[in-house]
Amino acid sequence: MADLTSGGFPLESTWLALTHRWAAVTGALTALTALLVDAPVRTACLRGALSWLAVWVVGRAAAWAMTKTRPTTLPTPEPVRSVGSPEA
Repeated sequence: MADLTSGGFPLESTWLALTHRWAAVTGALTALTALLVDAPVRTACLRGALSWLAVWVVGRAAAWAMTKTRPTTLPTPEPVRSVGSPEA
């Protein structure tokens, strides 16, 4: 679930939560794959950590871009006027 209590924009909170999960899964699968191809444990851990870090950095950069490009205020819609109203 996204942390909406921090006052942040819900899309950014959701994106960061998803990024954390992707990073963890990617790091674990990379390390497991390295172990399956008979890499030493130290090498497998290093590959998993680097994979986790790469996904985390990309996700953080995307969240930063979301905060910088979102509008500060939402546009207010024009009031709807009926055809027979005196203001029209």
